[in-house]
Amino acid sequence: MLIALYPPVLRAFASTARSHVKNLEKLGPNERGLVSATRNGTPRDANLLVKRKLYPLLDSLEIERGGLHAFRHTNSTLMDRLGVPLKVRQQRLGHSDPSLTLGVYTHVASEDDARFAMQLDGILRPIAPKLEIDKKPEAAKSLYLN
Repeated sequence: MLIALYPPVLRAFASTARSHVKNLEKLGPNERGLVSATRNGTPRDANLLVKRKLYPLLDSLEIERGGLHAFRHTNSTLMDRLGVPLKVRQQRLGHSDPSLTLGVYTHVASEDDARFAMQLDGILRPIAPKLEIDKKPEAAKSLYLN
């Protein structure tokens, strides 16, 4: 599958890939032909990668801990917020069914919900005073109707 990348991201990825290939050339091929292997030539353990590398990074950035799979959910939600067509999101995530992309992987961002609440208020109360540009809107409140 071909995935488009923004040129600076592509350059950074290419640079990292070149560096990785140089390291592989120094180490020589491992017996199993793995792109990334432990010193013993065995496959890397994803759980250890999360515990030893990802968690410390997230902690240092004060981001809530999540596993590698969380990146798929984040990617789907960000694509949704950017208005990427559903078919493109579905293809990039490798889903055969768009309902999986929408129902499981795409999450509502609270900022989107708050923006919609303000827009709806503008339609329902068109003559009400508008918020000043510098004034931050109140967070939208949930209303449950029985």
